[in-house]
Amino acid sequence: MEEVTREVQETPQGEEDRSYPPDVEADRITIRMGGVRTARGEAITVRQGGILQAQADQIHLSQGGVAVARGEQITLTGGVALGMVAQEGRLEQSAARLLLTGRASMEQSGAALMVAGQVKARNSGTIFLIAGQVKGEVHALFGTRAALAFGAAAGAVLAFLLSRRRKKESQDQK
Repeated sequence: MEEVTREVQETPQGEEDRSYPPDVEADRITIRMGGVRTARGEAITVRQGGILQAQADQIHLSQGGVAVARGEQITLTGGVALGMVAQEGRLEQSAARLLLTGRASMEQSGAALMVAGQVKARNSGTIFLIAGQVKGEVHALFGTRAALAFGAAAGAVLAFLLSRRRKKESQDQK
C-alpha cells in the first residue's frame, strides 16, 4: 500500500480546494486541515481535520473530529468523536459520545457512555459508566449498577409505551 497526505490547498481566490478524495485507503494516512469521508489503513493521523469513518490499527486525532473510529489504539487530543471502538482508547482534553474499549485512559475529558474493562482517569467525567475496574478520578452520573438499572427501566417504559400504541392502533383499525 502507499502513504497518503492531505492538506488544505489555497486557490488563487483564497478559497479552499475541496477536491480531496472522499475515501482513502493506504498504509499511512495523514490529514492536516482537511477531511475525508472514509479512511482505512494501518496508521491514521489527523491534525485539525475530520473523518466520518476511520478504521486503522493506530488512530491519532489532534484538534479534530471523527464520527466513528475503530482500531487497536485510538488517541484523541483536543478532539471529539461520536463513537470509538478500540482495544485501547485515550482521551486527552477530548469528548466522545460513545467509548467502547478494553482499556480507557482519560485526562480532562468526557464521555456520554463509556464501556470499558479498565478505566484510568484524571479529572474526567461520564454520564453512563460500565467498567470492570476504575482507577483515578472519574465522575460518573450513573455508575455500572445505576447505568444497568437505568437501561432496564428505560427499556421497560419503552416496551410499555409501544404496547399501548399497538393496542390503540389495533382498536382504531376495528
